[in-house]
Amino acid sequence: MKNKKLCYLCEQESDLVKSHLIPKFVFKKMISEGGLLRSATTPNFRMQDGLKKELLCDNCELLFSQRERVFSETIFKQVLDQGKGSFVYDSNFYYFAVSILWRVLVHHLDNRSNKKFDELLNGANQEWKKYLLNPEDGLADFGEIHLLISDVVESSEDVPQLNRYLIHASDGTIVSGSEDCLVYVKFFQFLLFAWITPRDISVWENTKIELGGGEFCGEQKVEQCISDFVISRARQVSESFKNLNEKQQSKIDDFIEMNSNRIVNSNLGKAISADFSTNKKR
Repeated sequence: MKNKKLCYLCEQESDLVKSHLIPKFVFKKMISEGGLLRSATTPNFRMQDGLKKELLCDNCELLFSQRERVFSETIFKQVLDQGKGSFVYDSNFYYFAVSILWRVLVHHLDNRSNKKFDELLNGANQEWKKYLLNPEDGLADFGEIHLLISDVVESSEDVPQLNRYLIHASDGTIVSGSEDCLVYVKFFQFLLFAWITPRDISVWENTKIELGGGEFCGEQKVEQCISDFVISRARQVSESFKNLNEKQQSKIDDFIEMNSNRIVNSNLGKAISADFSTNKKR
């Protein structure tokens, strides 16, 4: 049952809908490939959908869904289904990226114990909200948005499911170091980073999403600390799935066997194969 509350975006009282933090089409794609939705925090519980939160009124939900549809039908399909490593994009992609980053930011601000960067994070929240309601205003202080498109790599011994994380998993959080803070979101091969603290990104190559549009092509490069962070997130997921009980592990094994034809040529199958090949060499 809907409850009248203030919409997190437009701040008008309304019946809020349960909005996906990461768009629904991502999880539909995961399921269609034979994937089983399980959270790293509760691996023994099978999820039917991605995480949702009462965030938006119907009008604001529509603002997001329009851009999601454009991304899903163009860029998402080009990269995942057609294997394209480069693509042209317009301002809709920038808006789409900010909309997901904002949702993850708002969710984790509500559940965050480390308050060190809260002033900056609240500033990003307010600026992103204004932009999402009025895109023509642009972003002044928190518009440094980057995209990294992942591909299969050689797994490490302590992260045996690294490619399953890089190629198929969804994730999102606020990342805080001693001096730096960013918002991170990933789904399938798309890894989004939004710097909250000022950052020298001169080492980064071919990753910045331009407000008015542009093109992603060529080899990408980021700092080693970013690669280390992504691997650490994959390691956490790998560790959590060691807590699967025998019953749930048996269900997963049976499901994979029954859906092997569907999985083998999918992105999930590509990731499983890469992890298996690396681990077999050891």
